[in-house]
Order: sequence, then C-alpha cells, then structure tokens
Amino acid sequence: MSRFLGLLLTISLALTLSSCGEDPPPAPLLEPPPEGTGFQVSYETMAPPMTEIWKCNLEALPNSRVININEAESRITPGIHHQTLTLLLGLGELEALEPGEYDCRELYDAYPELMEGAIQLYGAQSAEQAIDLGPGIVAQLPPRLLALHEIHYFNNTPEELLVQSYLNAYTVDNSEVESTIWGFSVRDEHLSIPARSSANEWTRCEMTDDVQLQLLSSHTHELGVRVNVSLWDGETVGEQIYTNTDWHTPKLTQFPDGGLTIPAGTGFHFECEFDNPTDEDVIWGFDALDEMCQIAIVFTPGAFSIDCEITDSSDGLHGTPRVGD
Repeated sequence: MSRFLGLLLTISLALTLSSCGEDPPPAPLLEPPPEGTGFQVSYETMAPPMTEIWKCNLEALPNSRVININEAESRITPGIHHQTLTLLLGLGELEALEPGEYDCRELYDAYPELMEGAIQLYGAQSAEQAIDLGPGIVAQLPPRLLALHEIHYFNNTPEELLVQSYLNAYTVDNSEVESTIWGFSVRDEHLSIPARSSANEWTRCEMTDDVQLQLLSSHTHELGVRVNVSLWDGETVGEQIYTNTDWHTPKLTQFPDGGLTIPAGTGFHFECEFDNPTDEDVIWGFDALDEMCQIAIVFTPGAFSIDCEITDSSDGLHGTPRVGD
C-alpha cells in the first residue's frame, strides 16, 4: 500500500525529523507480506489522556481481484479492548459513505444495521494473533470491498497515546482451494448484572445447516470472569468444548482435521459468568463499563444463508433490545 514507505524514504524522513529536534515516527507493528503473497491494512489513531475511544476508519481493501485468504496475523497496541475489520456489503447508505475516520458510536447509532448486517472479516483482542485455516480452507474476498477498521481503547494514563492496529492477510492460488468459510457472532443482548452481586447468563442457538466448526472464541467486558461453551443436541447440554477466563485476551480455539461436525438442528449452549463489585447495575452495551456476552464461530461451508438461530436463553428474551428497553 502507498502509505508504507520504502526503506530509504523512511531513513531520510527519520533523519529530517531528528534534525528538527523531533522524535522519529514509530515503526509499524508488522511488516507487510512480500509482494504477491497478500496484503496489509493498518489504522493508527490518537487516544487523549484518561479517555475511552471507539474509532472507525473506512477504506476500500486493496485487492483488485477475487482473492483466497488462507492465513492472517495481526499486531495491535497492547491493551486494546478490541480490533475488528468489518465488510460493508449490501448495506445501502453505508456503502455511500466517504472514506476516512469516524466515531464508531455515532455510526452505530445512525446505522443500527451495522450490528447485525455487517460481515466481520477479522477480530482480535490479543496484542499478537495468527490464524492458519489449514490446507485448502480459505476466506474468499471479492475486490475493492469497503471495510470498517475499528479500534476500541481506554487510555487510563495522563498522556496522549498512539494506538495502532496492523493486519496481514496471506493468500493462496485458486488451484489450492477446497472449501470456503463463513462466520458470525451470536450474542445475548439482554444482560442484567445487579450491583454487588454475581450473575450467570446463558444462551442456546441451533445451526440451520450441517457445518464443520473451524474456530470458536468469546467476548465479554471486564466483569466477565468465565465463558463456557458446550454442545447442544437440541434437547440436552453436552460436552464442553471451550472455556475462557481472561476477558481481555479471550482464547481462540481452532478445531483440527477438517473441523468439528455440527449437524443442522444442533448447536451451542454458552454461559457467561459475571462478578459485579460496583455500586451500579450493569446491562448490555458498547461502552467499556457496559457488558457483553457473545461467541464468535467460523465454519465451513462458506454459505451466507447459514445461521445459528437463538432458541432459548436464561431470561427467555431473544431479540435485540431497543433504546430505552
């Protein structure tokens, strides 16, 4: 990409800034893939002192033809609450937005379809993450799609901080493709965690089609002490296949040997355990002081029509809460 300067230009710029008594620009967290093997997207923004930021950078992805992504790796500033790269495909007015930086909250408030309608291509909370889908499995990406690169970060220091997110995607030739992936998040948006107490919220969803589960992860905020995911056969909670006790860097579990078979009509039972030591009741929401309870699943085949439909939850509420509910 054009923003990544050549070595000589970088050295020249550093010397120029040094002669002016200024610090050189920080080095990128991740070098881009060698030419012809993939692409890189990056986003850098400033976080003011003692401030929570949720910023979105809208840009077209650099691929000029359909590509097959088989591996990905990311580097983000330690402490980032989350980084995501979301595709704006089939979202009407959103696709007409001008490229550039936006306040994410304003975008999500103005376009609520972003929550359920956008396609999340990648997400990370760990400072370093790498994913290898395995032989023949790819995420297929059409050319020049608009993508929203999100950074959510709380700067609890008295200094302004540079926050960075770098993502490399590595591609394979069409001749190597055997299957494509699809995926999404399943979330419980009706959370109620009373002050000075613990709470356990669970949700069940069932797949509409047979799939092979490839990747599984979870997401809560700071009050989340544990997430457990078990298999659900439509009647009974079965084997536990995932647990996470680190809300800030949740575990990403990969299922080898072609994935874990999840037949249609079966799915997942996931539970989020919370401990609220504060004097305030906490509900679902985007801010760091709100809470979330969700899982992310990636599977083959890559059919957009496949869903995991919520069938039950601990409070019996399945829909998306309206403002004021």
